[in-house]
Amino acid sequence: SYAYVTGFASGNLAIIDISSSTAPTTVGNWDPNDTNVMNAAASIAISGSYAYVTGHNSHNLAIIDIGALEVSNVSAGNIKSDNLEVQQKAQFDQDVLVHGGLNVGHDALIGGALSITGSASSTYSGGTRANVNPSLWIQSGKMIIGTSTMAIATSTNIPPNSLLVTNGIVCVDNGTGNNCSRVARTRGYVYAEGSSLAGLDLAETYPTKDDTLAPGEIVMLDQDNEVFVTRYSTSTVIASGTKQSIAPLGIISTQPGVLLGGFKTALEYIDEIHVSIALTGRVPVNVTDENGDIKVGDRIAVSTHMDGYGAKAVQTGYTVGVALEAFTQVSTSSVATSSILVFTDPQYFFADTQVYVDHETGYVGIGTTTPQYDLHVDGEIAAQAFINVSTRDAKKDITYLSPEDKIDALTSIRNLQVATYHYTNEDEASPLRMGLIAEESPESILSVDGKGVDLYKLSALTLIGVQELSQKVTALERALGISLSDLDPTSSAPEGNSLLAVVLSGLKGLGVSISNQFVHIKKLVADEIRIGTDTMPTGIQLYDDVDGEPYCVVVYNGKFVHKAGLCKAAPPLETAVPPEPVLPAQTGSNRAGPSSEQPDPVQQPIPSEPDIPVESEHTTGEGTIIGEGVQGTESPQTETPPVENTEQPSEEVVVENNEPQA
Repeated sequence: SYAYVTGFASGNLAIIDISSSTAPTTVGNWDPNDTNVMNAAASIAISGSYAYVTGHNSHNLAIIDIGALEVSNVSAGNIKSDNLEVQQKAQFDQDVLVHGGLNVGHDALIGGALSITGSASSTYSGGTRANVNPSLWIQSGKMIIGTSTMAIATSTNIPPNSLLVTNGIVCVDNGTGNNCSRVARTRGYVYAEGSSLAGLDLAETYPTKDDTLAPGEIVMLDQDNEVFVTRYSTSTVIASGTKQSIAPLGIISTQPGVLLGGFKTALEYIDEIHVSIALTGRVPVNVTDENGDIKVGDRIAVSTHMDGYGAKAVQTGYTVGVALEAFTQVSTSSVATSSILVFTDPQYFFADTQVYVDHETGYVGIGTTTPQYDLHVDGEIAAQAFINVSTRDAKKDITYLSPEDKIDALTSIRNLQVATYHYTNEDEASPLRMGLIAEESPESILSVDGKGVDLYKLSALTLIGVQELSQKVTALERALGISLSDLDPTSSAPEGNSLLAVVLSGLKGLGVSISNQFVHIKKLVADEIRIGTDTMPTGIQLYDDVDGEPYCVVVYNGKFVHKAGLCKAAPPLETAVPPEPVLPAQTGSNRAGPSSEQPDPVQQPIPSEPDIPVESEHTTGEGTIIGEGVQGTESPQTETPPVENTEQPSEEVVVENNEPQA
């Protein structure tokens, strides 16, 4: 497509584009302007990228490199050059095969494939491409692959010196294994063996309504706008009634190494203000010294004094990361601020004074930094259930308690000393607690270290005691011939199925009946019977066998005396109904009625004074009884011995068939 013409008189070389037969164009000119180099060019030969020109007068040979053809504007069907440099725009409608280097100073539009094989010595034949130090050099402008749409090429949203791949991928591998083509790739993705970024963190864009947010501030989700962020405000959290329940979302990034599009590319948020929130990596954070010095490794929580700032974490709560730099407290009278590097690591932080883990023993302490057990709580625990692992598969050396052990357990329960107390860390105004003292309790219910009471052991001991008491109750039921389950625990009446009724019925079966404050016993054998006391003497209440009238027999001045009526402290007659006496079985029909004349087995006259204390309204003609405990007149009393009956009864009186027998 080119004509190479030498000038005889001028000694130069002209290169003419003759691709158009009607408009040939000079595209290059070589003029040494030195007769010593070329004087009267005589002939020319072209081979590859070189022109060989001989001089007529100078008799020399000039070898000219025509590969570095420099033209202001070239439109050619085929260009073959070991080095092609385009200072402005280059448009290739077909494939571009570059054996050496391709240098495009502005824009390059390639309609086909671009293949760069390396140095000038590379060859292309039989579909084999040599690959020696390939290079593509774009001095300025954009490299756009996959589209020729000028709106994209000229868009101000794409900065200069950019690489744009439309509807394709970008894949970078290390040259081993052809990793880019190993599996099917998805359009729109970037694939690489690895990456090395100069930025500090990985961040994602979020929309916000606050145009004053700045890098280094801690933000939270906007409670009034979904997916939006706002400056973290402790006062806002407290006002919402959910203190420390709103977690900080993160820190606004200063210089993200990788920035994810996030909500910035979503159409509904495209016109909103956006900030980059660090997801991981290093990021500067604004902090205060309100909680003291910040040391390297301290966790950073949100400040309670300044919105959007962080501070050393000293209380259980949310944190945003770990301090990579220190910040020394400036003054204790005011809060100072600074900016330090923090490694982004959002976690819920537990202060040692609240939740502590002993890294040597693995013990966990709540409210204590010196746990003595797997879980040591210095305080109260509330739960719906406490489960003790009791499956046989989890136990060994199983031995059941003997009956003697159970009896000992009941004794241990009986001897337990229950106390009230305060713990040493409690105020005296706190409610008293109730429980056991380990040093005063049996070893069988103590913890392994002997400093606490094992509640499961105590429950087991209590269970043993209940079992033993149950056996005692069963034995008692057998002895009484009753069943406690049949009793009515709400009734105290002497009839029905109350406990009192059952007891009275049982006593009646033994010949003892109790009713209306009277006790009736069929037979009584006693070593000693005491009636009354020296400070409250009383008598024996007897009833006449003929007419049933009451008589009180007392000891007066060392002698037995009797008087009609009830004894002192006995209930009134209208409420005191004596039980029917239990008499021996009748042997005949000779039982006398009340009108039968029966001899009085004991006739003891009653002294006229002093009066015998009785409670009755009866008047017998031998003294008048006035009220309860009345002693008669106030005149001096003279002792009158009782008048003895002339007929002395026998020493033993036995009543049979209602008739006295000596």
